[in-house]
Amino acid sequence: MSKLGYMSAEKTDKNGKRFFDLEINLPFCVKMKFFVTENGQKHSPDGKHSSPDFYVYYATNRVGAIWKKISKNSQEFLSAEIVAPSFPDGKLKFALFLNKEDQDTYNVIVSTQRERGDEVTEEVPY
Repeated sequence: MSKLGYMSAEKTDKNGKRFFDLEINLPFCVKMKFFVTENGQKHSPDGKHSSPDFYVYYATNRVGAIWKKISKNSQEFLSAEIVAPSFPDGKLKFALFLNKEDQDTYNVIVSTQRERGDEVTEEVPY
Protein backbone atom coordinates (compact mmCIF):
# COMPACT_ATOMS: atom_id res chain seq x y z
CA MET A 1 0.00 0.00 0.00
CA SER A 2 1.20 3.51 -0.76
CA LYS A 3 0.14 6.85 0.72
CA LEU A 4 -0.53 9.06 -2.28
CA GLY A 5 -2.45 12.01 -0.93
CA TYR A 6 -4.84 13.31 1.67
CA MET A 7 -8.35 14.58 2.29
CA SER A 8 -8.53 17.70 4.46
CA ALA A 9 -10.64 18.47 7.47
CA GLU A 10 -14.12 19.68 6.61
CA LYS A 11 -14.28 23.31 5.46
CA THR A 12 -17.10 25.78 4.77
CA ASP A 13 -17.21 28.06 1.73
CA LYS A 14 -18.48 31.67 1.71
CA ASN A 15 -22.02 30.42 0.95
CA GLY A 16 -22.06 28.09 3.94
CA LYS A 17 -21.61 24.86 1.93
CA ARG A 18 -19.44 22.22 3.58
CA PHE A 19 -16.72 20.39 1.64
CA PHE A 20 -13.36 18.60 1.90
CA ASP A 21 -10.25 19.12 -0.23
CA LEU A 22 -8.91 15.92 -1.79
CA GLU A 23 -5.40 15.83 -3.24
CA ILE A 24 -3.89 12.83 -5.04
CA ASN A 25 -0.21 12.67 -6.03
CA LEU A 26 0.41 9.66 -8.28
CA PRO A 27 4.01 9.01 -9.35
CA PHE A 28 4.85 10.47 -12.77
CA CYS A 29 1.48 12.29 -12.95
CA VAL A 30 0.37 15.85 -12.36
CA LYS A 31 -0.98 16.49 -8.85
CA MET A 32 -4.77 16.15 -8.88
CA LYS A 33 -6.97 18.37 -6.70
CA PHE A 34 -10.64 17.67 -6.10
CA PHE A 35 -13.32 18.66 -3.64
CA VAL A 36 -15.71 16.32 -1.85
CA THR A 37 -19.26 17.02 -0.65
CA GLU A 38 -21.66 14.92 1.37
CA ASN A 39 -24.45 13.20 -0.55
CA GLY A 40 -27.51 14.94 0.89
CA GLN A 41 -29.82 12.35 -0.70
CA LYS A 42 -28.18 9.33 0.99
CA HIS A 43 -30.48 9.32 4.04
CA SER A 44 -33.57 10.81 2.40
CA PRO A 45 -36.75 8.70 2.01
CA ASP A 46 -35.85 8.22 -1.68
CA GLY A 47 -32.18 7.43 -0.95
CA LYS A 48 -30.75 3.97 -1.56
CA HIS A 49 -28.58 2.07 0.90
CA SER A 50 -26.00 1.52 -1.86
CA SER A 51 -25.75 5.23 -2.72
CA PRO A 52 -22.38 6.88 -2.06
CA ASP A 53 -21.92 8.84 1.15
CA PHE A 54 -19.94 11.55 -0.66
CA TYR A 55 -19.42 12.82 -4.21
CA VAL A 56 -16.06 13.85 -5.68
CA TYR A 57 -15.86 16.89 -7.99
CA TYR A 58 -13.22 18.34 -10.28
CA ALA A 59 -14.20 21.99 -10.86
CA THR A 60 -17.97 21.71 -11.35
CA ASN A 61 -17.98 18.16 -12.72
CA ARG A 62 -18.85 15.13 -10.60
CA VAL A 63 -16.06 12.64 -11.26
CA GLY A 64 -16.32 10.12 -8.46
CA ALA A 65 -17.88 8.83 -5.28
CA ILE A 66 -16.91 7.74 -1.76
CA TRP A 67 -18.59 5.13 0.45
CA LYS A 68 -18.18 4.53 4.19
CA LYS A 69 -17.00 0.97 4.89
CA ILE A 70 -15.94 -1.19 7.83
CA SER A 71 -12.65 -3.11 7.66
CA LYS A 72 -12.35 -6.76 8.62
CA ASN A 73 -10.90 -5.60 11.96
CA SER A 74 -13.99 -3.39 12.54
CA GLN A 75 -12.47 0.02 11.82
CA GLU A 76 -14.21 2.59 9.62
CA PHE A 77 -12.57 3.75 6.39
CA LEU A 78 -13.69 5.32 3.13
CA SER A 79 -13.66 3.49 -0.21
CA ALA A 80 -13.44 5.75 -3.26
CA GLU A 81 -13.30 5.75 -7.01
CA ILE A 82 -12.86 8.53 -9.54
CA VAL A 83 -13.08 8.54 -13.32
CA ALA A 84 -9.58 8.01 -14.73
CA PRO A 85 -9.53 6.89 -18.38
CA SER A 86 -5.82 5.94 -18.25
CA PHE A 87 -6.41 3.36 -15.47
CA PRO A 88 -7.78 -0.18 -15.73
CA ASP A 89 -11.59 -0.16 -15.98
CA GLY A 90 -11.44 3.63 -16.47
CA LYS A 91 -11.41 4.26 -12.71
CA LEU A 92 -8.87 5.00 -10.01
CA LYS A 93 -9.90 3.10 -6.88
CA PHE A 94 -8.45 3.96 -3.48
CA ALA A 95 -9.16 4.00 0.23
CA LEU A 96 -9.02 6.83 2.76
CA PHE A 97 -7.97 6.10 6.33
CA LEU A 98 -8.10 8.51 9.24
CA ASN A 99 -4.70 10.08 9.88
CA LYS A 100 -3.36 8.96 13.28
CA GLU A 101 -1.58 12.27 13.95
CA ASP A 102 -4.39 14.54 12.75
CA GLN A 103 -7.82 13.04 13.40
CA ASP A 104 -9.48 15.62 11.09
CA THR A 105 -7.72 14.45 7.91
CA TYR A 106 -7.58 11.23 5.90
CA ASN A 107 -4.66 9.60 4.10
CA VAL A 108 -5.24 8.41 0.52
CA ILE A 109 -4.01 4.83 0.21
CA VAL A 110 -3.78 2.98 -3.10
CA SER A 111 -3.28 -0.77 -3.19
CA THR A 112 -3.57 -3.46 -5.81
CA GLN A 113 -7.09 -4.75 -6.36
CA ARG A 114 -7.81 -8.31 -5.30
CA GLU A 115 -10.71 -10.47 -6.27
CA ARG A 116 -13.29 -10.24 -3.52
CA GLY A 117 -16.87 -11.07 -2.88
CA ASP A 118 -19.29 -9.02 -0.83
CA GLU A 119 -17.10 -9.12 2.25
CA VAL A 120 -14.77 -6.19 2.89
CA THR A 121 -11.12 -7.26 2.79
CA GLU A 122 -9.37 -3.91 3.24
CA GLU A 123 -7.07 -3.68 6.23
CA VAL A 124 -6.38 -0.55 8.23
CA PRO A 125 -2.71 0.30 7.56
CA TYR A 126 -1.78 0.70 11.24
